[in-house]
Amino acid sequence: MAEKVYSFLNDFVFKYAFGREKNERLLVCLLNALLRLEGQSRIQEVKLLNPFNLKEFADTKLSIVDVKAVDGYRRRYNVEVQVNAQSAFIPRSLYYLGKLFTEQLGEGEPFSNLFRATSISILEFTLFPHSPDIQSIYRFRNLVTNEDLTDLLEAHFIELPKFTQEKPRQLRTPFERWLYILKFGSRYDAKTALPRELQQEEGVDMAIAELQKLNSDREMRQLIEAREKARHDEATRFAEAELRGKLSKMREIAEKLLAEGMPIAKVADLTGLAEAEVRTLGAERSRHSRVQEPPQPHSHTKRRT
Repeated sequence: MAEKVYSFLNDFVFKYAFGREKNERLLVCLLNALLRLEGQSRIQEVKLLNPFNLKEFADTKLSIVDVKAVDGYRRRYNVEVQVNAQSAFIPRSLYYLGKLFTEQLGEGEPFSNLFRATSISILEFTLFPHSPDIQSIYRFRNLVTNEDLTDLLEAHFIELPKFTQEKPRQLRTPFERWLYILKFGSRYDAKTALPRELQQEEGVDMAIAELQKLNSDREMRQLIEAREKARHDEATRFAEAELRGKLSKMREIAEKLLAEGMPIAKVADLTGLAEAEVRTLGAERSRHSRVQEPPQPHSHTKRRT
């Protein structure tokens, strides 16, 4: 059986490739492509604010993995990949974007020291099903005039399921080429050469080399596997706890319906509980009621004198 190849959509792999010191140039290429920066707006250099730490991953398998950086213009970036949909993903993203923005200021520093903070969420699920756009960008905006209040806060959401491009000869822009590498880069190994269109994009060959190096490193693979196992275990515990909560609620409802005199079969139908379980609940309720009933006073017959 062929060994699993981990892609850039694994958060550990992403952090290893783009969030490691001495790989800053790779992150610069990715940011310029995903933000579609041109001319003087292009990023020339970045400093990592939370560089990859091997011990951190070994010790804390469920830590949040993202890449934080600041460029030469003091603009800040938070980049993450997210595979699984979350019900509160947008509030979560805004929370971390807010932290990225406010953490710029030290005690006593003026607000004029605040520079743009940008979050980039690379998603392997569809967040905005009613929009065909692969990339959605949000800022503060006047709802009447459609005028931006400021560009100091900006959130990007990139939905990879909407990117179905699988013909490299049609990848015309850096944005499209990097999306292709993020989504399909694991297809390329030492025996499979990159198409010429991708070879010409700065940083792509280095990214593929990092991906191949990580997948061939036994220690790194063990860390990824341990992280995945910890997540599966956590998801299982959460699902079991959620199920216990639902059952407890249904039993509570069943007891109320039984107290109102509803037939066992009807209670079972409404709550989804088995009839045997509803019958047991009814019996327990009856026993409990008898225990709780106060003793009846003895009647005394008055003696005639």
